[in-house]
Amino acid sequence: MLKKEHQTFVNDARSYSGIETFTDHRLVKAKINIKWYKTKAQKTTPKLSLEKLRDEEYRKKYQSKIKGNIEEVKQATTVQEKWTCTVKVCKKATEEVVGTHDRVRKNENEEIKKLSEEERRLTDNINSTRNKRKRERIQERNKIMRELHKKMDEEEVTKI
Repeated sequence: MLKKEHQTFVNDARSYSGIETFTDHRLVKAKINIKWYKTKAQKTTPKLSLEKLRDEEYRKKYQSKIKGNIEEVKQATTVQEKWTCTVKVCKKATEEVVGTHDRVRKNENEEIKKLSEEERRLTDNINSTRNKRKRERIQERNKIMRELHKKMDEEEVTKI
């Protein structure tokens, strides 16, 4: 019923059949001990600044880079080689023309920083205590998070 690699997780397994059921299926009850392993974080590639391609100057530079490197694609013989070469040429041209931008955006607004710090403090408190007020603390945290998101959205709209 299990793959060999998962059999070590099962401590006890039993099947039960009942008179009330009119089928050949049986209820299976198992005690399992799952071991969780941390996975390595995947390396992310830098995000390209594609919004710059809306600008006519960047678009013309991009087109000229593609035209300059199109010979590489023409030299490929199979369809797969042509496709991989096309992708490589486009990525290379995009990186050269528009560049990349950072994924992490630090916020300079003091009110948002204060709300973020308050949210972190409440989260730590919720995780460290196991009493009846936990639900109230979670609700308070969620209220602060809604305020934080609202402020961030407002600030994002004003930047545009």
